[in-house]
Amino acid sequence: MATMPSTLHMRHSRFRPLSSARTCTSSLSSSSLFSGRRHSRSTSRVPFVVSAVQKESQMDSNQSAQETSSSTGQQPQPQRVQRSQGSSRTKYALNTKLRGEATAPFRTVRLFGFGALMASAGLGLAINSIQLLAGISGAKGPSFDLGGALQSEAIDLGALVLLGFLLRNDLQAREKQLARLAREDNLAALPLRLSNNKSLQVGDLRGFHRLVIIAGPPAQVATSIAEADALREELERRSVFIVGLPTSDDTDGLVPLPQSKEDLRWRASVPLPGLDAWRSFISDQARLAGADVSESGCYISLRIDGRVRGSGRGMVPWDNMLVLPVNDGLFKGPLDFVDGKV
Repeated sequence: MATMPSTLHMRHSRFRPLSSARTCTSSLSSSSLFSGRRHSRSTSRVPFVVSAVQKESQMDSNQSAQETSSSTGQQPQPQRVQRSQGSSRTKYALNTKLRGEATAPFRTVRLFGFGALMASAGLGLAINSIQLLAGISGAKGPSFDLGGALQSEAIDLGALVLLGFLLRNDLQAREKQLARLAREDNLAALPLRLSNNKSLQVGDLRGFHRLVIIAGPPAQVATSIAEADALREELERRSVFIVGLPTSDDTDGLVPLPQSKEDLRWRASVPLPGLDAWRSFISDQARLAGADVSESGCYISLRIDGRVRGSGRGMVPWDNMLVLPVNDGLFKGPLDFVDGKV
């Protein structure tokens, strides 16, 4: 019975509260700043105590969050992982990059050649610079050709600057091309509605129609559509397809909607769910061009392969589109699917 108090004291010392352990860790950490390695064995146990304290506080916070969500009737939201800016490397879609490669197939070869030649010129410049410094300091002796070394230095430096200029221009051209193709892909994803209430996208008309988008106030869009109706027979022979886009609410119903079967190959409307996407696309294009089309309106003309052929402010020049080749059907005309400029 005499050993019972010591046993109880030992059991009590094993289950000390974490607050005392936290106080012990703070004293150990503060003393180790001045005592060097004296407490190396003691401080090796500190991270386990700290991790236990952090785990306990994290469990308490999670339990309180679950109690709060259960009382409010809302599901607990998962923590969002913030990605760094370098994680999103692919700025353009793969389809856009493939179209860029098909449009300029030799650009990748040029970029590789410019980069390799720049590396060679930079290496030669570094070697010549070392030799030039050694010759000026007298390490090469009296037989050192200072003029030849300066000439080699100038040649390497000029080649490096020229190749860098060509590489920069090619990279800028690729960026502009990818940006244009990305805008065309965004346009191809916009929705349309035919006269038979069938929904499709602009990209579905590639290879079949030359799309002309008329955007502006409802009265101007209605006037431009009426002018196109006067030349409908000739424009239909050239596979021209019209889409009217009022940039403001057409409360008076000025823009006519395609209703008959004859309008299936002539005109389409913008569905109400996609109206905001269409207006956002037009406003983005106007902002990039630095033009205000809120009152004057604009038009965008596409080639039969879906690429943008021309655009402008104001009314559509329908007479200029009559110079396009007549599309008599696949393999029926020598100039089928050949586009010109508006």
